[in-house]
Amino acid sequence: MKIQVLHIEDCPNWQEAGDRVRLVLDSIGRGDVPVEFVLIRTEAEAVSSGFAGSPILPRNSRRL
Repeated sequence: MKIQVLHIEDCPNWQEAGDRVRLVLDSIGRGDVPVEFVLIRTEAEAVSSGFAGSPILPRNSRRL
């Protein structure tokens, strides 16, 4: 499993979202699960990733 935080450059909440995900993973004993931050730069990237707003947290290619 991997978790991604998809965000745009101007999103004020992407770091906090990632920090919260990390805290939850650590608290349930899943500190081994990587949290990857992905900057969405173009409309094409947004479309191909299913990006609908910032931040989004897909897990195994599904939005949480």
